[in-house]
Amino acid sequence: MATTQTRGHPDTRREAGQEGKATGLWLDSRGRVVHLDKPIPPFVPSRPEVFPRSLGDVLHADLVPVVQALLQDALAGADAVCRPATVEDDPRAVRLTARAVRPTESAAPLVHLLLEARGGDRDVGFGEPLHGAPEHHQTADALACGLERLRRFIAEESDRYDALQHLNEDLQRITRRLVQVLDEREVLNRDFHQILTGLHIAVLFLDADLRVRRCSPLAEALFHADAGAGKPLVGQSVADLRHALAYEDLPEDVRGVLADGLPRRREVAAKTGRWYQVLVHPGTAEDGAVTEVLVALLDITERKQIEAEYRSSEERWRRLVQMHPEPILLTVDGVIVFTNQAGARVFGGASEDDIIGRSVFDFIVPELHDVFRRRLRRLQRGRPTEPYEHQLIRLDGVRRDVIAASIPVTYQGRPAAQTVIRDITHRKQVERELREERNFITAVLDTIDALVVVLDRDGRIVRMNQACETFSGYAEAEVLGEDLVERFVPPVWQEQARRYLADLRDAGIRQHRTEHPWQTRSGEVRLVAWSTTTLPDDSGRTRFIIGTGLDITEQRRLEQAVLHLTEEERRRFGRDLHDGLGSQLTGIALLTRSVIQDLLAGQEVHVEDLEEINRLVVQSAEMARALAQGLNPVQLEEEGLVAALQSLVEGIGKLADTEGVFESRVCRVPLDVNTATQLYWIVQEAVGNAMKHAGASRIRVCLWEEQAATPPRLHLRIEDDGIGFDPKKAEAAGMGLHTMQYRARLIGARLHIDSRPGKGTRITCSVEVPGPYGRLAPAPETTTEDDR
Repeated sequence: MATTQTRGHPDTRREAGQEGKATGLWLDSRGRVVHLDKPIPPFVPSRPEVFPRSLGDVLHADLVPVVQALLQDALAGADAVCRPATVEDDPRAVRLTARAVRPTESAAPLVHLLLEARGGDRDVGFGEPLHGAPEHHQTADALACGLERLRRFIAEESDRYDALQHLNEDLQRITRRLVQVLDEREVLNRDFHQILTGLHIAVLFLDADLRVRRCSPLAEALFHADAGAGKPLVGQSVADLRHALAYEDLPEDVRGVLADGLPRRREVAAKTGRWYQVLVHPGTAEDGAVTEVLVALLDITERKQIEAEYRSSEERWRRLVQMHPEPILLTVDGVIVFTNQAGARVFGGASEDDIIGRSVFDFIVPELHDVFRRRLRRLQRGRPTEPYEHQLIRLDGVRRDVIAASIPVTYQGRPAAQTVIRDITHRKQVERELREERNFITAVLDTIDALVVVLDRDGRIVRMNQACETFSGYAEAEVLGEDLVERFVPPVWQEQARRYLADLRDAGIRQHRTEHPWQTRSGEVRLVAWSTTTLPDDSGRTRFIIGTGLDITEQRRLEQAVLHLTEEERRRFGRDLHDGLGSQLTGIALLTRSVIQDLLAGQEVHVEDLEEINRLVVQSAEMARALAQGLNPVQLEEEGLVAALQSLVEGIGKLADTEGVFESRVCRVPLDVNTATQLYWIVQEAVGNAMKHAGASRIRVCLWEEQAATPPRLHLRIEDDGIGFDPKKAEAAGMGLHTMQYRARLIGARLHIDSRPGKGTRITCSVEVPGPYGRLAPAPETTTEDDR
């Protein structure tokens, strides 16, 4: 916008107005009058006291529309805009000239409006500039000078205006903050009044002269002025206040607080029977000086009643605790503040005084100190602890096993712990003895080869020994609590087994024997011979059923095999008698009858016939001896086991193309007939297997002593160089090995079979020899440690 940059001052404008007839006013961009020239321009009734003012308030109303149009043109960029105007009922003609002026580069533009009035002739032309008119030139010069001064003035006033504007903003902020503070104070006063009214506390506010400045409603009920109850308390001296409290020292306490600044606290009673806690507290200024005193009275009647009841309850509690048989103690911060007589005894004190005042850690083993510190911290936080078994150390150094249970309590206003202790030393000793007994029984049960199972009265498994675990394939933990019949008895036998257990339980049979099948984890069914008994409770009812069993599956199988073999042997023996000895005897009988008939007939008896009869008799005797030796191969009254084995081995080469070797490093062995016979049959079975199935070319039988054995043991070993076999498969396939094992068990011998395919076979049998029988030779050189 094209504007003239000049500076002016009001004095300049004043001079310009006096020098010519033209004078004017200053407008801002919003059309408000911000200043008037001197003298007052025409058509302006009077000078306003306050600026800015609207045009309507300063200028004649007929001129306002014309001035507003000039203002818009001047601000739009025109250098100077002139326009004539008239005023109703005024004969003068008016010329209006508007020019835009910017006091500074950053200031908003102002518009100077110049008003000229001419005589009473309205026809005077103002539409063109009055060129050449001396008066007009004087006015223009004066206007330029005034504009310059005005610019300077406006710049200065603008700075002052900005400062005033900032000051005004600060004042407004201060005013707003002051209003806010006053509002907050009003709220605080209202809240404080509500607090004083709502609290059950009587409060007196005393000034430095010890006069009541303010009080709560309860204070008005407790205190009254000396002049009478109806007189207000505010303004009264504390010495003039009357009350029903047993507190004559109130004025003295108030003066003392005002003097030394130290609060006073008392508990006083009233004539009405109520109790009050009185707090006399100083009120200080910023410099620390005491400027007022606060007297607060709290009704503590209920607290006093509770304290009295608490003291009575505590006394009853103490009497009850003293009579309690279990040790009870109270601790504060780990220090024993109370214990009963039982507590003194368990800690090794002669009386309670020996224990009270000591730390609990004096009675706790050092390795548990950290544990009890954590328990104390938990109790101090108000959280109970679980019962805890530990050892305590008595005053005499003896350790006792105890179990302690603690709960958090309050003792004389402080957090405390109440602990009940039970001496379990005897119980621990009994438990240790029971554990030792249980371990002993477990060890005994686990060393027994027999199956041992314990059932409750409902037939559920309570205990199994190690042999039973191995036999069944189940660990004890897997089947505890399960029904024995459901788990181990095949379905077809379950009903019978349940009836058997029910009869045992109901009849209370102390001992009974039976045989039942048992199904293992692998599904195999084994036959077990059970010997069962019942264990009654105090009332005589069956509490447990105890069963011990032996696996007789192999025994029954061998018995069947033996019966079969016996029957076969009986039939063979019958055939031998019939076909051999019977035929011989029949032949002898026929020859004898022929000789008898010849003698009866008077015929000559031939010697050849008698010799034939003699030969047949001798053969029959040999056949009878052979049959007898087959039934009892070992004749103790003659050569014994050594001779029988030697004869057996020597006969190997006669029966097959196999070399037989017998080595004996012992003298005559005084074995009973049964033991010697069973050893002989074991050797015969082993030799027969080697000849029939192994294709052995050499069979070696050894008999020797185990040195340093007590009692001495006799070892028998049969070795062959045959094709060998897998003992596990052979046990399932044939009866020969089972028969040897059965014979070994009959005489208490240990039988060991060592064989692998292609590696030959070695069978070792070891049996105890009862009583001394002379020095035996050492084992053969081929015997290994494993053989022994």
